[in-house]
Amino acid sequence: FLLSEATFLDPRFKKYGFGENRALYNETKKTIERRGVAILQSKYATVARPTPAQEVSTPTSPTEGQRASTSTERTQSTQESIFDNFDKKVPQMIRNSSGTANSKMIVEIDRYLNEPIIDRREDPLAWWDISKKVYPTLHEMMTKRLCIQATSVPSERIFSKGGEILTAKRSRLTNKRFAQIIFLNSNLE
Repeated sequence: FLLSEATFLDPRFKKYGFGENRALYNETKKTIERRGVAILQSKYATVARPTPAQEVSTPTSPTEGQRASTSTERTQSTQESIFDNFDKKVPQMIRNSSGTANSKMIVEIDRYLNEPIIDRREDPLAWWDISKKVYPTLHEMMTKRLCIQATSVPSERIFSKGGEILTAKRSRLTNKRFAQIIFLNSNLE
């Protein structure tokens, strides 16, 4: 299923990489949508948590030095109280906007799919670097999915190297020693 998500998030293929398999395409789209909603909701939860500056402190009795405050301090105090009220309301509004996470994700996916695919020989990572502000949630998912190795050549090299190391003459190698030799040979190149 990881490969289908990588295909979906690759701007060279998108929905066209699934061919005639509409069921796999639809399931992948739903999975991407669910993951995106979860990412957005976690971002909303992070924004909605009050910071120490937003927490209300209990007033203490003023001392004589505090009573002799200037008019500038009073004005600043009034402005802070206005923003304190604002700071309390915004996280509450964000918490109540769970429906917007779904709609934002649907809109982001639809915009992405309606954009033309790029040439197959172009660099998808360069395209995502340019488009990360337009599709921020999909970009975040892409960083986890487009890192999948597209070919098995490196693993084939390791196994062919293993055939050269483990021969009839060296058949008494322990598994641990064999793994160490393979590791060293594959990282030597």
